[in-house]
Amino acid sequence: MEKEEYIIQYEKRVNKNYDELSFFINDNLHILSNLKSVKYEIINCLMIEQFQASITITNHFLEKMLKSALISKYIEGLKFSDSDELNLKLKEAYKKYDDKTLKQSIDSALEIDIINKDEFNYINKVRDDIRNAFSHAQMDKINKGKPERIKMFSFNINEVQKSIINTATVPKGKELNISTQELGIQALIQEDHSKSIAYTYFKSIYTITKNIDVRLDFKKEYYTKNEK
Repeated sequence: MEKEEYIIQYEKRVNKNYDELSFFINDNLHILSNLKSVKYEIINCLMIEQFQASITITNHFLEKMLKSALISKYIEGLKFSDSDELNLKLKEAYKKYDDKTLKQSIDSALEIDIINKDEFNYINKVRDDIRNAFSHAQMDKINKGKPERIKMFSFNINEVQKSIINTATVPKGKELNISTQELGIQALIQEDHSKSIAYTYFKSIYTITKNIDVRLDFKKEYYTKNEK
């Protein structure tokens, strides 16, 4: 594909998807502002319909978000002017949270009320269904719910060409039942599945992130008292 065609295709996708993504482009996180660049990378992927890449970065966003929230909670109230105590608390926080698994981070976030029970249940579900499935390339999990076999037909190309030339009926092909674990078929299933879940996955994780950002704003410097 020539560069000009790439530009045309990208412009079409931006025009198609911008309105749906505009909220996330313009919305700001305050306590968790360190997530800004990752957020925009996800948005860029969704904008040009790179759905598998979007899911992969959303997985990273989720894990980074929870660890950032845990660390932010641990150093709550400290400023740069409290440099000695801030440096000490940061060191303690990293030692406590930085090497946690995602499950451990989820559990810790619930324990100190960074997330509520509904958010806990949702994150645990996507941890297995999406994060683990895509991060570890667990193809059976990605294929979950799909038929075990797919019907295909095999044709003799010479017979097909002869029939077309003679305007005759194309001979019926040989019916085949192929496992959806076949790598080429699985790749198509994964591509289609990614397209169906990427936007909703990011939207749900960002909504939880926004809720956490509000909760971490304990001084209500950025959000009103009526917000979560």
